Amino acid sequence: MSTIKRWTDEGYLGEVIDERERFWALKLKQGKKRNLYSVSIVFSFLYEKRYIAPLYDILDEVMYTDGDEMLYAVVTDVRMSEGRFLI
Repeated sequence: MSTIKRWTDEGYLGEVIDERERFWALKLKQGKKRNLYSVSIVFSFLYEKRYIAPLYDILDEVMYTDGDEMLYAVVTDVRMSEGRFLI
């Protein structure tokens, strides 16, 4: 938790949303304060730090058309954009 707190304090995880403010209708008992973060910002940050990565080197086999010709390819590279992996 100290690592996440440090990343939050340094602004790496984007805007912090207090769970109690965002979901005011939840019945919350006394307990620890929980913060929410934007998935796209957190995933992008973790990908840049190399804490997350695709599981396989060859991700998929695809088929596409170039005019009248059918072409086949193997997806072997991805990049992170807005919290999603793009091929």
